Amino acid sequence: MQFIYLTAAILFMLSFSSRADCNRDRNDSVSVSTISLPDHILINSGSYAKGTVLYDSGFVAGSDNSVTIKDCYQTYYVGFIYLSAPQTGSTLGDNIYPTSLEGVGVRVYALNQAGPYDGARAIDNSWQVGDGGILYSSHTLNNSSYKLQLVATGGAISSGALTLPSPLARVDFRENKTMTSSGDIASSLSVSSSQVNVRAMGCIADRASLNFDMSDINVARFDAASRVGGVTQSLNLACEPGTNVALTVQAPPVADGDNQNNTLIALSQDGASGAADGVGVQLNLRLASGSYDSGQNGLPLNAPLAILSSQRVVNGSEGYTAFSDAGNPGGAQASETLTFTADYYKNKATVTPGRANAAGTLTFIYN
Repeated sequence: MQFIYLTAAILFMLSFSSRADCNRDRNDSVSVSTISLPDHILINSGSYAKGTVLYDSGFVAGSDNSVTIKDCYQTYYVGFIYLSAPQTGSTLGDNIYPTSLEGVGVRVYALNQAGPYDGARAIDNSWQVGDGGILYSSHTLNNSSYKLQLVATGGAISSGALTLPSPLARVDFRENKTMTSSGDIASSLSVSSSQVNVRAMGCIADRASLNFDMSDINVARFDAASRVGGVTQSLNLACEPGTNVALTVQAPPVADGDNQNNTLIALSQDGASGAADGVGVQLNLRLASGSYDSGQNGLPLNAPLAILSSQRVVNGSEGYTAFSDAGNPGGAQASETLTFTADYYKNKATVTPGRANAAGTLTFIYN
């Protein structure tokens, strides 16, 4: 009788030392956070500092606000993992992972993933030791959430399509450090629009300078007209369609006489012996597309002038800008021809002959 009792005790101990696997409660489903990415994002052309956030979804709650993972033994692991290349590779630093578009990376944070992982934690393809006790443990994800950021990886960003897989990332509770080991999926992140068109706003001019050869002008011509000259020069801009373009004419204004609402450039030898007097130089601009024409009003000096403007909306909460109507953005066309006209403009009662040169700088600002 004593021998039989001892055998029962041994069997009881063997049963107690058997193991179970982490598994999701049968009443719970994977909590899926779905983030709706914008169709397009506008950025400025040029280089970006690494870590510059181009888009931030904010934390988006999952489909099940309470998910319990039960029967985890003390040596289980929690995985914070991406599901597809290139995000499954190495980080570019600061938990940023590459995307299909050069210069733009992705960074994902998970929140409320139970126990020590309830704080915001980056998805980084790592397996963390769970906080199980000697006995089996259960863990509940209350309001599991994810946040997705598109982040500059450093350097120039070109226009292009950025594609992300869906589902993108997830959190697993496993008995070993692999997605195929015994265990279960607790939460995941999906993206409802897997492709984002990134537009790098900017233009390239086909020439670096303009030279207006006014030749010799008989001062008698100013007896019949205030404006004499009419020499034209053109330049071409190759642009990302929809780019906003502003122009600043940087030049010294005439110091006295009529300055035509601050549009007359002073002569370089103004006031010097042998220099002409009583005139300034005025620039006008016409775009072949018809988007801008100053007529004979002149271009204001030393102040930005918007010559091409698109219609845009700013999403303040997610930190990005987009076209109001992507099919009709406005702003610059892919190619824009700008024709400048230079005139001498009589700004005093009498014009005195002499040297009449002028110089200035045309600065284009793109965004």
